[in-house]
Amino acid sequence: MLTMKKELSVELSFANRVKIAVSQMGEGLSNLYSAVMEEHVSVSQSWKILNASLALVSLVFLPFSLLPRLAMLGWFLYALRECKRAGLK
Repeated sequence: MLTMKKELSVELSFANRVKIAVSQMGEGLSNLYSAVMEEHVSVSQSWKILNASLALVSLVFLPFSLLPRLAMLGWFLYALRECKRAGLK
């Protein structure tokens, strides 16, 4: 008797593949920050730390005039407030 195994092939849409990739990146960031800070950092907290880091780098190192720099300062202060709200020290 011959038995055939049925296989289900599901192709993911581009949006689903992006969601999976972003989710995996978030978990990787969480693991990295947890190792560096020597305490558990959730995926949500890790995205907030990354946001604050990008805001700081943009504020300090990118060559912009005064008005864009003030906008980046606002972004940085907002990112710090969000980190504090997320329970980060």
